[in-house]
Amino acid sequence: MVATAAIVLGSARLIPGSGPGETSVVVGPHPLEGKPAPDFTLAEVGGGDTITLSALRGQPVVVNFWAPSCVPCRAEFPVLKSALAAHADSGLTILGIWFRGGKFLDSPDDVTSFMAQQGADWPALADPGGVVQDAYAVVVPPTTFFIDRSGVVRAVQLGEMTAELLERQLAKIE
Repeated sequence: MVATAAIVLGSARLIPGSGPGETSVVVGPHPLEGKPAPDFTLAEVGGGDTITLSALRGQPVVVNFWAPSCVPCRAEFPVLKSALAAHADSGLTILGIWFRGGKFLDSPDDVTSFMAQQGADWPALADPGGVVQDAYAVVVPPTTFFIDRSGVVRAVQLGEMTAELLERQLAKIE
């Protein structure tokens, strides 16, 4: 039994949960890694522009599922903002998809207010009914997908990103 537990834990990784002191266990790679990213068309929260993922082919794209009340999501925003500025020459695009569900019951005003407070200059997209969230098999924020120029998911980050981890994932798509 001890040997089996060691093998299972060797292939598992702990990720931060959605609140302080919470963790989750993930075994193996995300099912979308190495596959074409599911396409979507979503409007910005508050009725802004509409964005279609496939229209961004030819650019590296980061799709970040987040919620304003998610503590790790809030902590990684400055890291995403810095990376977007540092990688502007590569055409990097970040799309934030507002995660709703579970204990994350933020309002559209919460989303737009937080984006403004952070000075985030990427779109915050609404996902009515969680259709895109389901297509990407996202169960908790933050979950981030790194999509290469040909539209293939090259990496998935579950939980909060540090600047070093974000740079390592970006290297896979630029």
